[in-house]
Amino acid sequence: AFETWSAVLKPVRHFGEANLLDPASPGAIYDCQSEAAPDSPLVLITTAGWNPCDNLMERLRDFGNGVVAVRLAMTGADGLHTQQTFFFPGGVKIDPMTFTFWRNFAATKEFAYGPGIHKSLLMRQRAGELADRTSFTRFLPVRGEGTWHGRDPLKW
Repeated sequence: AFETWSAVLKPVRHFGEANLLDPASPGAIYDCQSEAAPDSPLVLITTAGWNPCDNLMERLRDFGNGVVAVRLAMTGADGLHTQQTFFFPGGVKIDPMTFTFWRNFAATKEFAYGPGIHKSLLMRQRAGELADRTSFTRFLPVRGEGTWHGRDPLKW
């Protein structure tokens, strides 16, 4: 590998459903009982999943276009270290995920719920228009080692 970063991550908030643990029975992934300090760096993982349907390809294109728009809008967002999208073998049989590193909760909240495309797409998802299931998990990095895009994402 050209570059590696490894970390111990503690889930501190989770909601929604994903099929990462049991593809036949999507559900919650974590039961979180704590919260990160407001100034702590955060790692966010979001997932989206779809059930088989006649218009699946159309829905996937619509969602994918939204992901591209959000990723473009994230470029240069204050407090964002990096963003990644991961797919697993088999296409969308296992829910794809996005992975973002943020300086702190305030930066995360401003991007996610402030003005812009993400908030607009979030409202569409809440109305049931985009994916059949989504999940969101906020992680507190307990410790990390190495670099990601040339620097330690836990150091601001």
